[in-house]
Amino acid sequence: MMSIWDEAADGVADQQPEASTPVTPDRLQELMKEFKSTNAVMETLKEKINVIREEILDFFPKEPGNYERISQGGTHLLEVRISEKWTWNEKKLAELAHEHDLPYFMKRKLTIDKRKFERLDHDEKDQYLDALTREPGLTRITFKEIPPADKDANTHV
Repeated sequence: MMSIWDEAADGVADQQPEASTPVTPDRLQELMKEFKSTNAVMETLKEKINVIREEILDFFPKEPGNYERISQGGTHLLEVRISEKWTWNEKKLAELAHEHDLPYFMKRKLTIDKRKFERLDHDEKDQYLDALTREPGLTRITFKEIPPADKDANTHV
């Protein structure tokens, strides 16, 4: 019985690679096995990192913000950044903007420029807050080594 490594795709076996170094069938088989094996290891590591990531996030608030923890020895810094995702209810925005009904075949998309909105005074913002949903967005975890303090840096001559 032949393995999947012994089978060639239709027409692919007859084509020669364009590279100047010829690839022997044995070398190609070896590379394909190595690719499969490495890919499997990578998938396992991705799964493991996701489990670790979820466990780390259990130690931090779920609200958007920047959070830091320093390791017990003070040698590493763990940073967690949770962005905030804003979603606007277009029907409410249309009501607030006194938009007229459009024909059933026509669409209009209302959006809010976040930077301009944030510059509005408090009373202007309040008018539109009912149309805004805020929720946690993307989460980024970074792990950095803290360089040892330079003992001579605090010494002045």
